[in-house]
Amino acid sequence: MEVRNLTETEDLELKVIDMEPGQSTPFHTHPHAHEAVIVSGVGALRLDGREEALGPGDVLFVNPGEPHAIANRGSTGLRFVCLDCRVG
Repeated sequence: MEVRNLTETEDLELKVIDMEPGQSTPFHTHPHAHEAVIVSGVGALRLDGREEALGPGDVLFVNPGEPHAIANRGSTGLRFVCLDCRVG
């Protein structure tokens, strides 16, 4: 998995994440909201008790404190842009 930070301030972080087939972020939580846009590839957003399919153009939102992971479910790379907004 390759993570490229585009910008980071005290209040937000914008990054591009590239995942190879079969890769996944760890199942985790954080105190801030999390949004992402899928640029290319096929993936899944795993939440507590459910999973949602993701493809190009899909936008996901994770509430603060909500357990989640993003996985590449395809046979090619998965690229998405994440925004972590740490403003209360």
